[in-house]
Amino acid sequence: MKVLNLMVCILFSFLNYGQNTSLKKVKTKKVKIVLIRGDVKHVVSGNVTRTESYCGGVELTPTEFDNYNKTQPNVGKVFYVRKGNENTTSQPIVATFTTDASGNFKIELPNGIYSLIVKEQANKLSIKDYPNSKYLHTNEECLRKWWKKPLYVFEIKDKEITDLKFNFHWPCFINSDVPCIGYSGPLPP
Repeated sequence: MKVLNLMVCILFSFLNYGQNTSLKKVKTKKVKIVLIRGDVKHVVSGNVTRTESYCGGVELTPTEFDNYNKTQPNVGKVFYVRKGNENTTSQPIVATFTTDASGNFKIELPNGIYSLIVKEQANKLSIKDYPNSKYLHTNEECLRKWWKKPLYVFEIKDKEITDLKFNFHWPCFINSDVPCIGYSGPLPP
């Protein structure tokens, strides 16, 4: 701190030097500089996978069937981060990221509490945007609850968060990560 005060005094001396060519003692004020750690960012990283249901049709070999039980990288999955511990449009989105070819992600955020949400939760909920047809149906109560609840809430306290893991399961005939959509139609022979 003494070095910082000395540097401030020297700076004020140089600023006053050109204004008065006679050498005289320049009065200086001590300036207290506080370093704020809020701008220090910490890494948040992890991996996102996807699984799919086998929906009938051609009979699978045991190896093919086992492949349906294996997780695959969820490539190009978009996520958003909001401040706080709930999903509400009154809180701005502070970060966004997309998973890479291996399903990995890495972002940097300052200390705080954050909500991780998926693309479908980023904007105000609109029920009419979800299917309700002969075979596909959306459970509205489920959708409202799901939309409010972040995928994951985390707090950064001066250290990184690594190895987060998320898996999204796609049931038969539904290519969406929204868990409130159901299929009630025929299955392939």
